[in-house]
Amino acid sequence: MKPNKRILPLIAAVVCMPISVYAHGLGKAGLINADWTPIQVGAWPFSVFSAETKVYGVNFDLLGAYQEDSVCGLTIAPINVFNMASSTDTYGVTIGLVSVMESHTGLLVSLASGVDRNCGLQVGVFSGAWSNCGVQFGIVNDIDTQRAEYGCGGLQIGLFNNSNARSGLQIGLLNHNRNARFPWLPLVNFAMR
Repeated sequence: MKPNKRILPLIAAVVCMPISVYAHGLGKAGLINADWTPIQVGAWPFSVFSAETKVYGVNFDLLGAYQEDSVCGLTIAPINVFNMASSTDTYGVTIGLVSVMESHTGLLVSLASGVDRNCGLQVGVFSGAWSNCGVQFGIVNDIDTQRAEYGCGGLQIGLFNNSNARSGLQIGLLNHNRNARFPWLPLVNFAMR
């Protein structure tokens, strides 16, 4: 059986292009460098637009999303990494298996997520934040305000909730907040200082 002449160049491009892009840009490169785009599509380490391009619309990546600038809209990727060093803000809906980002406002659905500032609804098996001005809903929720500029506690709903925020409400099987009057409480715990 003869190999199809049209398919061989396509296979070569699919195999070689991500390797080339990764070698030259460590996952940051894209075919197009623009100020903003309504649609970002990729398969890490390759994407249509560079990681420095703002996305106002849909950010869809097959393997993982790496973004150094703001995203406003819908992001769907197995792994979402938004550069913590560049103060990348995400607004809207983010869906993935693992998500790590500076600031998120909106809905974040991920098996495991870690954000610097959560100002929306963070849903997952494990939800972690330095500052939570919104709601964490998951099996394990954690807020560690030692590094945060403003240590909001917000609302935590889960089986185990942990926080060191000066304020916040926890609803779960076991709740811990070292700043609460009673640091360990089942069902409901709160801190107000």
